[in-house]
Amino acid sequence: MILGEIPREDNIVISFDIGSKHFDFTTSLLPKVDKNDPDSVIYSDPIMINERCLKIENSKCVNQKIKYFNERSGRTHFWKDPEIEYRTSPRGHYAIRCDKASDLENRRRAIRVPINYRSSCTMSDLDGKYPCMVYDVSVTGVGINIDIALAEKNPMHRLVYTQFKDEVIDRVFYITARVLHSTPLDPKTTRCGCELISVSPSINEYINMKQMHKLAKANLFEEINKMTVEDVREEDLTETDGEREKMRYSEEYKRKHPISFITHGDVCPICEKGHVSFNDGVYICSECQSIIDP
Repeated sequence: MILGEIPREDNIVISFDIGSKHFDFTTSLLPKVDKNDPDSVIYSDPIMINERCLKIENSKCVNQKIKYFNERSGRTHFWKDPEIEYRTSPRGHYAIRCDKASDLENRRRAIRVPINYRSSCTMSDLDGKYPCMVYDVSVTGVGINIDIALAEKNPMHRLVYTQFKDEVIDRVFYITARVLHSTPLDPKTTRCGCELISVSPSINEYINMKQMHKLAKANLFEEINKMTVEDVREEDLTETDGEREKMRYSEEYKRKHPISFITHGDVCPICEKGHVSFNDGVYICSECQSIIDP
């Protein structure tokens, strides 16, 4: 999507940093002002501060972005480093251009890792900690579910500080993100799509590791499908399900089965949406109903 494709009756958000402070200004789009400009140029009302027009200068305003929320798709498009020119004739307005298309498609292709971790978050300019759920994460963004009461305090463009822990590798990730859009899920919950500002430690390495694990699981299930009853060793069988569960937690079993180790409540390795539950010697996914026999 290019800037010129934004409907003229909609609004855009111009954002930039001055020093250590971040600013978001919503402004309305105008019909085409100069017929000599290409179709990729859009026009908007200028930002007014104390009844004076703000001239956005590259020397002072850094990390400039143009954001546009598409209500039909429920997603935010954004363009980095646009050229914003203030013109005084025939009326004060901005002429905005950006050679690159929206980064939305690149964000859609980013690999998203499901988290579903209950945590708490704080938001800029709001006091207190609020319960939330880190729904998923990618190298560009994070999805966070918040209570509808918090959503009513207008989380848009606020900074969010939260964390999640991967229980398998016993590592905590600390997140700073900015809310770009929000969508109600039910009468009690709203999901916020956030742009990542920073994550500690590296989220790239974490997502790569999860993808390698996913690939290893897929290869494992291919091998399981080829197995016969004779392949199951007698030493791996126990008299009760309880003993079998204890065995799966043992270091010896992990050493013998480094990839196939799976426990009650884990995210389903097939659909990655539901969680598996142990029943009659097999694991069953609550979402896709797949039967997983370790």
